[in-house]
Amino acid sequence: MIGAWFLIGYGVLRIASEFFRQPDVGVEVWAGLSRGQWLSILLVVSGAVGLWIVSRRPVDTMGGLLTSESEIRNPQSETPSP
Repeated sequence: MIGAWFLIGYGVLRIASEFFRQPDVGVEVWAGLSRGQWLSILLVVSGAVGLWIVSRRPVDTMGGLLTSESEIRNPQSETPSP
């Protein structure tokens, strides 16, 4: 989950920063975007696919921002028998 959000955030920031760079000599611009922006779009897409895959896994949540304090102290998961 963290890695997928990193790819999305890094790709978006790279796309934005490429608008302020001087274009490299010999690098073609296609559809108004540089090669670095196209590669950054691939980063965002791969992060979104990773986020979609991770979010569909059937696992228990481990807490987080929206978890109440009582759920953290008394989890509803079964304890393994000895």
